[in-house]
Amino acid sequence: MTLPGSAQRIASSPRTLTRKVWRSIARDLRTRRGNLVRGCQWALLVAIASCTPPLDEPPNVLLISIDSLRADRLSCYGYSKTTSPQLDRLAREGVLFETAIADSSWTLPTHVTLFTGAASQVHGVDWEDRRLGDQWTTLAEALSAEGYATAGYWSGPFLHPAFGVGQGFDRYAGTSGGQEAPESESPDGRSETTSFEHHDTVTSPEITRQALDYLANAKAPFFLFLHYFDVHYDYIPPEPIWRKFDANYEGDFVAEGFIFNEDIHAKMPRRERRHLDALYDGEIYYTDQFVGQVLEGLREHGLEENTLVVLTADHGEEFFEHGGKGHRLTLYDEVLEVPLMFRMPGRVVTGKQITTQVRHLDVMPTILDFVGAPTPDTVQGRSLRPVLEGEAALAPLPAPSFLKHGKMGTLTSLRTETWKLFYWDRAESEPLVFLHDLASDPREKRPLGADTPHSAIATQHLQAWQSEVDRRQQGFDATPLDEIPEDVLEELRELGYLDD
Repeated sequence: MTLPGSAQRIASSPRTLTRKVWRSIARDLRTRRGNLVRGCQWALLVAIASCTPPLDEPPNVLLISIDSLRADRLSCYGYSKTTSPQLDRLAREGVLFETAIADSSWTLPTHVTLFTGAASQVHGVDWEDRRLGDQWTTLAEALSAEGYATAGYWSGPFLHPAFGVGQGFDRYAGTSGGQEAPESESPDGRSETTSFEHHDTVTSPEITRQALDYLANAKAPFFLFLHYFDVHYDYIPPEPIWRKFDANYEGDFVAEGFIFNEDIHAKMPRRERRHLDALYDGEIYYTDQFVGQVLEGLREHGLEENTLVVLTADHGEEFFEHGGKGHRLTLYDEVLEVPLMFRMPGRVVTGKQITTQVRHLDVMPTILDFVGAPTPDTVQGRSLRPVLEGEAALAPLPAPSFLKHGKMGTLTSLRTETWKLFYWDRAESEPLVFLHDLASDPREKRPLGADTPHSAIATQHLQAWQSEVDRRQQGFDATPLDEIPEDVLEELRELGYLDD
């Protein structure tokens, strides 16, 4: 039997139902003669309706953040080694943004930006002694107000609820190696579970177990946030995995104690340097497999079709490109360029790579726009939904980033697709301003002076950005953190973030 044209379209892609198609079918039913034809069409509609979620069913949201993950070390971003087969598949099934810029180069301010849509210069959580104030509306709170169940599972010290990042989650649980602490109730009745050991523990299996347990019993609509920490130093992937990237290595170099390890420096032997890369790549591959298990869990539980998946990283990692190692030292691209991918069958276009630069600031408003929730006035980013759905192109916008250096002052960068301006407000001397032409100097090695072609427009952009920061800061003083829990302090010391 040959189906009417409108019915053929639905049969070939039931997730693409639109009101226009339904109206087309209705016209077919009204105009075609014969009970047999009408009966077949009606049977087809009933069958489709029984297996297709209602058009107005709000989508679930899965937000995955992978700590310390450089975009340029993923296969789907052009890396020569196969470090990320599961993320590569995710990219093929959705939209990948080629240039996504983090708000800072360390975990706490960037996650607060992801959760508020505000820059760290505005939300003020830019040091260990600050927490997100209750006056902010977080992504979890905004979705909770729309009837979403909310859960977050995390595995790094700066995601501890003491920093205010657990606001709005029905359940917010942390782990550092597979051992959960007893569950306790937060002041508002929400459950918060935390545990810390030290930074050379492995956390991806436990985060994945918790995620899969949640998905097995999830009640739609839900918002699930996952934070994977194993790509963060120390780099200790299992040997069978790192040998995928350095099969012939027979030395005894290890990356344990990364920050304090005196064998890891800018002039280390070339062979050990290659092995360090292999260890980092191995951690990416290891974490990628666990992310793949979560994505498979969506499929197994019938959740994939109605779940928006968003994957990003909080920041990248520096391997001596500008002399240092780790992160939270600079605002160069190696610590700011992060992956950003979106996927939802039937709504997000597939296999598309967007070249226009986007920002951490844009994640929260995109998610809220996608699910039809109102965006708080405090959000500074813009929604990327139109380009995700293939409706429009994006106009480029500058990407601000900020880093507080304590006694050394503060560092601000403003990046466009053609230039990048740095403004170093030094505590005890005059500010230092320098510019990089990204077309001729993509690795940011040759700073330019104030008399270059881009300098005038760059300075204007910086002044406009600072004016916006000043305006938005009014009434939003940073909230001091009364006391950092002792287990968090110990973890931060071992990571090299705090002095003894």
